[in-house]
Amino acid sequence: MKKLVSIIKDKERLHRILFEGTDPLSKPVDIAIMIAIGLCVLMASLESVVKVSDFSFQALIHLELNGVGILKASIIVLEYVLSILFAIEYVL
Repeated sequence: MKKLVSIIKDKERLHRILFEGTDPLSKPVDIAIMIAIGLCVLMASLESVVKVSDFSFQALIHLELNGVGILKASIIVLEYVLSILFAIEYVL
């Protein structure tokens, strides 16, 4: 955790990681971002098929989920996680 904080505080290294690609961490960060983008495209496709709007959080709280309910819950949770990750990347 301390190493991550030190990287964030080092603005020059952070710029090299995110924009220049000259840091050893650049490639893993780029790959993670590409995977996140691919997951967003997949989630958008699944949403149009599964109809996430029919999902009820009551079912999640009471664990009344079948196979489709688990898929819907996974889509919603993954969308929130990816949104947070993209927001962090944007702020950095």
